Amino acid sequence: MNHSTSKRTAKAQPQVESTVSLSITAKLMKFTARQDLVVGNCRVKAGETCFAVRSERRPGRYYIVRFNTERNTYQCSCGANTCEHEHLKTTREYVLTHVVVPAKAEQAQSSSQETIVKAPEMTMPLTAAQWREIMKRDKARQNAEKAKDWARIEDAREQSKRETALVG
Repeated sequence: MNHSTSKRTAKAQPQVESTVSLSITAKLMKFTARQDLVVGNCRVKAGETCFAVRSERRPGRYYIVRFNTERNTYQCSCGANTCEHEHLKTTREYVLTHVVVPAKAEQAQSSSQETIVKAPEMTMPLTAAQWREIMKRDKARQNAEKAKDWARIEDAREQSKRETALVG
């Protein structure tokens, strides 16, 4: 409701349904949308993975929870949207136990099978002259990067000047 809408007009507007009716009994179900759908304030695109979380107050009704990449957080179709609440908590727990932990275990197993290559240990500390040489080479590398960046900036400025000259 914006500042120019009266309360009476706002009440007269149709209510948006924020749940879907499903014939399942699980507390949470992971699914992939076959087509674009809008449930409450949650817009799900075809092929996107999302979750249906059972409503505690409405039997047989489920809220839709999806990961919103623009906000980098989970979004629920209920009125709480991205605020922390039970639906998001349930989804996070599911993702943590069924996706993150198995992936880490698999990664640890695959890394334990790989041969570990250790960096050779330094037998002698570097001398002051060696440090100066390293610092000199690093400074030259930094100056070269800076020169490249400035060249790009100057090219962009010239391009902008050419474009404004063509328009004007």
